[in-house]
Amino acid sequence: IVVSMEKEDAFNFHDRVLIQDIASMLGANIYAKRMRRAAERTNKISREILHAMIPPPVIEKIEVFWDEHSDEYQTRRSSIIDRESYSTSDSLASSDNIMTLDESCHSLG
Repeated sequence: IVVSMEKEDAFNFHDRVLIQDIASMLGANIYAKRMRRAAERTNKISREILHAMIPPPVIEKIEVFWDEHSDEYQTRRSSIIDRESYSTSDSLASSDNIMTLDESCHSLG
């Protein structure tokens, strides 16, 4: 006689969901680390190619534009941020004057 029984699992449904979430987060973390390493490797190769093609004095003159610690980079970055905040405030101020189609019809009639 064969009696079928449900095999008991040590983990209930919520435990399995929690384990799956943890596994997903660990997988995402490993993927992010691999992507970061690949980006660093690509950046290193790009710099090597750049240094092979362009003379060092020229690189020294243009390096300030991508070196985050240089004064030139900080000055340009702050001016860009200022311009963006200024244009955002202008667009918000001008959006107050926008009327809907119904409002424009009522103002005409």
